Amino acid sequence: MWPRFFVSLLIGIGQTHCATGQSQTENAPQVVLGANDVDENEANEVSPLLESPSVTAFMTQAFEEFNASRFKASVRAFNNALATGDLNDAGRIMAYWHLFVAYNKLSNMHRSMESLTSFVVVAEDAVRELMGVSTLLEPTYDFLRQFGLERRLVRARAILSAAWAWKSPGYGKSESNPIIIEDMNERNDFLELYTDCPLDGQSLKEIYHHEASKQSTRLQHVVMTCHKGNTQNHTFYFQFR
Repeated sequence: MWPRFFVSLLIGIGQTHCATGQSQTENAPQVVLGANDVDENEANEVSPLLESPSVTAFMTQAFEEFNASRFKASVRAFNNALATGDLNDAGRIMAYWHLFVAYNKLSNMHRSMESLTSFVVVAEDAVRELMGVSTLLEPTYDFLRQFGLERRLVRARAILSAAWAWKSPGYGKSESNPIIIEDMNERNDFLELYTDCPLDGQSLKEIYHHEASKQSTRLQHVVMTCHKGNTQNHTFYFQFR
């Protein structure tokens, strides 16, 4: 359970912009949430804030409804909180992540992917800022580290890539149309999500892995064999940013 200052870290008066990233897919596959994707007991202790009582009330209600598995009501409250324009980046990150989960629970995959895309847009900016921030000086960023923002961001990008690959069968199947990733964790998450094959059931063959001289990026061609369930080979091209 998060500390009582939880909501105070989510409020940013005067920051009225919201991430409105476009959904990568309207017909995404059902996302299976793993144990690390959501903690349903996150953040239900809050303290009132005189600066913005309405957004505080919305966030309080949103987490109460979410923790009680009343996802429709939770969605309304999170969206109301976002609509005030009073959430800072940390608040929007939390709202979009939980909207992604709640919409997923409601089987509304279009809205779930939209929320996850918005989460990625805001989270990538926050992670860049995290790099040089002392937790002693910025409790908001300390909170985001506790939330596991960087790991969730990797997972979110992998989910969106897997959803896009399901919708566009040619995605990731050639050197000219590779899957863009940040690191090996994102690649591994993608393979697990797209193939529905756990990591301990996979064997990988990296056909080549080199530096592309002009772009200074790496291109990797991977053949994955799943040994659990029906044995099947999958071939993908990945390009590291």
